[in-house]
Amino acid sequence: MHKYIALLGLIGSIYYLGYQVSQQDFFYILMMYALGFAAYYCLYRKRSTLSIQWILSMGILLRLILVFAFPSLSDDIYRFYWDGLLSTHGYNPYSYLPADALQMHIEGLHTDLFNQLNSPNYYTVYPPINQLMFYFGALIFPSSIYGASVVYGLFLLAAEIINFYFMIKLLQYAQLDTKGIILYVFNPLVIVEVVGNLHFESMMLAFFLSAIYFFITRKDLGTSGLFYSAISYTCSIATKLHTVLFVPFIFMSCEMKRSFKYLSVLALLLILVFIPLITARDVLGFVSSLDLYFRKFEFNAGIYYLLRSIGYQIKGYNLIALLGPLLAGVFFIGFLLFVFRAYKKQLAPGTMVFYQYLILVFCVYLFLSTTVHPWYLIIPLGLSVFVNYRFVIVWSFLICLSYSAYSFDPFKESTLFILIEYFLVFGFLYYDITKANINTPEGS
Repeated sequence: MHKYIALLGLIGSIYYLGYQVSQQDFFYILMMYALGFAAYYCLYRKRSTLSIQWILSMGILLRLILVFAFPSLSDDIYRFYWDGLLSTHGYNPYSYLPADALQMHIEGLHTDLFNQLNSPNYYTVYPPINQLMFYFGALIFPSSIYGASVVYGLFLLAAEIINFYFMIKLLQYAQLDTKGIILYVFNPLVIVEVVGNLHFESMMLAFFLSAIYFFITRKDLGTSGLFYSAISYTCSIATKLHTVLFVPFIFMSCEMKRSFKYLSVLALLLILVFIPLITARDVLGFVSSLDLYFRKFEFNAGIYYLLRSIGYQIKGYNLIALLGPLLAGVFFIGFLLFVFRAYKKQLAPGTMVFYQYLILVFCVYLFLSTTVHPWYLIIPLGLSVFVNYRFVIVWSFLICLSYSAYSFDPFKESTLFILIEYFLVFGFLYYDITKANINTPEGS
């Protein structure tokens, strides 16, 4: 009986966050997330009494609730639709700044939509698979952004179902309890940020998990297994770029000849998929927008904010133009160390230690970033079903504190909330690595 009470609590919180709040309603956002995570914890504690069929069916139901909700906690939908409309009229979205496209008098690209864009002065940074989804939404609903949002929600619902499928397959391969999937299926942040606010990190994850699955079953599938894996991996990177970080950990896991064959196929497929970007009028526009991401944007950062405050004391102004690239360089050095240790251990994809490395690499990237939005945790949350790390789960609740910044006019972040968030996250990370009785990259 308790599972139904917890489920009702989760449904209520999900519905409220999808249909009843805006970015400015921080108190209600926090209360509903607190209720949702309390219900999530109860369901996790009751997992032994739940069937895998019940977990999956309820997970799909929770996401179906939000398919018809228009994003309320993110305004990225407006750029999605803008890029999609450009594509439906035969224009390469990588070639035009929104301000330039506005002057072209393209049907649907009007001033009201332009004024909703959060980065109107930057070229689009969404890769080709993302753009394909945007295209279909705008094609089906050329005059209704709400209709397009429903299409995007259905795409992401499908991606979530694919995630469920491959998570179970990979849990079985690793000889782990398939009910561990509950950590992802019922996580309120995942449900709200994916189907509710239309963030395509879930689709990136779906393609990546399928790439791992096809890679580790290559012995059964033969050469085609590696080819299927390379196709899936290409689609993952071409949805959102983040999983490119994991290439070396797969590349080094088989003999040299096979590794170079896999990498060559992956590189060729990426070139083909990224042709719309390569052939854009200003191919450097995409790169410049990514560069500005590291040099100008800042939100909910941890280590960067600490260094920024020191910079203010020393120089008297914001050093983001220096600190952004510097932290990226620090991450690159740390990344190489992770790769070197993984090479020495001869990590095999599909093992617990393999997923631990991926989670740590990705989270170190986030720790050193200047911008950390809640939906950036989708990848480590998806991988957390395979390991004993729980700091990512804790972070998925604490990161909701970042929404406090939108309750101020003008926008203002809370130093206290950021300190609480990262202090507890680093505390749980320390516990996971040094105190829990698990395998870690250092001690496995």
